[in-house]
Amino acid sequence: WLHDNQLGWLWTSSNTYPHLYQANSGSWLYYDKTSKSPRRFYRYSTKAWEEISGG
Repeated sequence: WLHDNQLGWLWTSSNTYPHLYQANSGSWLYYDKTSKSPRRFYRYSTKAWEEISGG
């Protein structure tokens, strides 16, 4: 588990990264590792990309 100021608690592992489970929404995200600022995440539940500033 890890905590992100914008996304809250996230779960991942060496087998699932760059996929992350977001605890507060109960949804899975895909982290675009090439993104830095803003960071880009694909949210599977909405089928949309999100841009998150900061970390």
